Amino acid sequence: MSGYKEKRLITFGCSYTRYVTATWADYMGANFKEYMNYGEGGACNTFIMNRFIEVNSNLNLNQNDYVVIMFTNVDRFSFRNNIAWNHGGNIYFNPDIPDVFLKKMWSNEWAIYQSYIAFKTIKEILTLKGIKHTILASINNNLIEEEFKNNVLISKYLKYMKDILDIKEPMDDWKYKNYLDESEYVKYKDRTHYDTHPTQKMHYEYLKEVFPEYDTIESKERYELSLNAVNTDSIQSQFEIYAEKILTPLNKAFWAGPKLFF
Repeated sequence: MSGYKEKRLITFGCSYTRYVTATWADYMGANFKEYMNYGEGGACNTFIMNRFIEVNSNLNLNQNDYVVIMFTNVDRFSFRNNIAWNHGGNIYFNPDIPDVFLKKMWSNEWAIYQSYIAFKTIKEILTLKGIKHTILASINNNLIEEEFKNNVLISKYLKYMKDILDIKEPMDDWKYKNYLDESEYVKYKDRTHYDTHPTQKMHYEYLKEVFPEYDTIESKERYELSLNAVNTDSIQSQFEIYAEKILTPLNKAFWAGPKLFF
């Protein structure tokens, strides 16, 4: 028994937090009485902040909770249309973002500022409420840091975002440091290239290194369950088996019930 069964684990992030396969968050969540993963693939840092504020308002986050935030890089923009959220990852490669928006309504300075506000807002709320938390990063901002190395104000924002990380190395950097061989990644039969997201094994190894106190019998059993929830025919088929075996029955954020969020 891990000793953490009476607490809620609540996680936020992008696809490195919740994906079509199990992640470090799923394994860590096996140690808690309640586990809620609000990660969204392709999400930006502003969306992560918005979802955190919604959850805090609806669930009254408190000192009995453990919150883990895995921020992403700054060059993302999530938006809501009249149907659903659009989390397209890097804004410059999202086909749903019109050129006029990029030319007239977007800049790298604005991207950095938005992420800085997201980092600062979440950190201050967690600190003021005395909530146990860990702040991580999925992907680095190295290129944009180089671009603004001589801009004092922007460099200040970027430094703040680095300084409040409890684990300084982004998961993507950790992944490529430990797993360079393409064959170690998953290749779905309907794709011509390997999926460069961390595999379930990589997520489990990451958990053991970053959260060793949660490398328990329960998390190992959750990992073994995830190995039986694999279908490489397509991304869609993989998501379906993950949803059936892990997401729906184990992640309380996706249990049937009233919809909490817009």
